[in-house]
Amino acid sequence: MFQYYKSTIISILIVIITIFTIYGADRIIGSKFNKIYSGWNKEGYRGELRGKKKIDSKRIIALGGSTTFGYGTTNDKSWPYLLEENLKSNNINIDVINLGGLSHGMWAIHKDIKHYNYLDYDYAIIFNGYNDINPETLAQYSKRHNNPIFKKFGYLPTLDVYLYEKLALLFYDDLAEFYASKRNKDSNDNIFFFNYKNKLKSDDNKKIQEKLKQKLEENKKEPFEDYLNEYLKVINYLNKKKIQTIIIHQPNLDNEILDLQKIKVDKLILNHQNIKVLNFRELIDLQNKKLSSDGMHLTFKGNKIIADEIFKKLKDKFKNN
Repeated sequence: MFQYYKSTIISILIVIITIFTIYGADRIIGSKFNKIYSGWNKEGYRGELRGKKKIDSKRIIALGGSTTFGYGTTNDKSWPYLLEENLKSNNINIDVINLGGLSHGMWAIHKDIKHYNYLDYDYAIIFNGYNDINPETLAQYSKRHNNPIFKKFGYLPTLDVYLYEKLALLFYDDLAEFYASKRNKDSNDNIFFFNYKNKLKSDDNKKIQEKLKQKLEENKKEPFEDYLNEYLKVINYLNKKKIQTIIIHQPNLDNEILDLQKIKVDKLILNHQNIKVLNFRELIDLQNKKLSSDGMHLTFKGNKIIADEIFKKLKDKFKNN
């Protein structure tokens, strides 16, 4: 009997030690990723953990996908970080928290505004569109909200991504090449996401347009019906909490489906007087390599343009609040 209890206690201790070892390794790697790479803190968002707001201060949350997150750049080169720097340098007491997530669409944004309610935010900037480009279905991917540990404990691990990328480096020269190949593979059958029109032959472009129109005609639902329903849930939630909402139309991918999406979003928010809309469709030339690394994700210079334009358009609003 004694031997049985001894074995049980030893097994429990081994499990506890293993859990704490994994947790410790995850925190060390997570901290490294967050500071010098495209990582996140233990609560799942970029940058340092934010505590309670200071007295007489306000808070902005930046929502969206990888273009909000700042994919391909470090945190201090993402537009939410640069926007906060603009506010600080002009003595405006507002901090900015980057809640952007890779592949996040409106479904994930809806979950973000609820989960991060404890951050006590006053403004919400929605920089969205690309990841919800498919008019037939709603994008429902999120590293955060699809993670069982995060859903249960509000803790987002990093170790799994670290090991995954280490394994990828055994087959690819660098991670940029790996993720580029993955994006190409994932988008082969996606006729909606043809943003690199200058790389397509004119005949290919015509075929894509024809196939696109055919799919939309065959679909019984209205284009973007699920997306707009989710968008309305986000707007209503923020309105109920009296959050000042800023919606930004992302830079133009030269994509007719995104044009249709924009028209429908503008119509949806037409009767919401307390929402500020900024149209950045023509703000950045995404084919300019100095501004965009891949025709979608922004470089430091591209992100600086976004941050400066947001500040320029909203500085009076921020000062008066």
